[in-house]
Amino acid sequence: MSVRPLVTWRLLRWATALLTILAALPAVAQMPDIDRATRFMNELAWGLGHVGGPFELTDQNGRTRTDAEFRGELLLVYFGYTTCPDVCPAELMQIGLAIDKLGGSGRRRAATLHLD
Repeated sequence: MSVRPLVTWRLLRWATALLTILAALPAVAQMPDIDRATRFMNELAWGLGHVGGPFELTDQNGRTRTDAEFRGELLLVYFGYTTCPDVCPAELMQIGLAIDKLGGSGRRRAATLHLD
């Protein structure tokens, strides 16, 4: 009478394949949805997406500011980085030119929010 081994090579191969697949699942789940990201960027770039709405932020003095304080004004909120040597200065220049083109009529503000 021969004794069969508890673990065969075939079983070991199947178990290895199964463990490899299970280990790869979290990585696959975290992969970005390129189509969704592309649609989102196109909507933002062409003004088709929903941007804006009510907000509540804390200013540099710790005071809570909401969108209600700026009703009746043109408000542009720009999010930038504290250390942003390439893009931010160019964007801020464009914002300044846009504000200049609006002329002197009406109240308007540009707020820059810097993220560290």
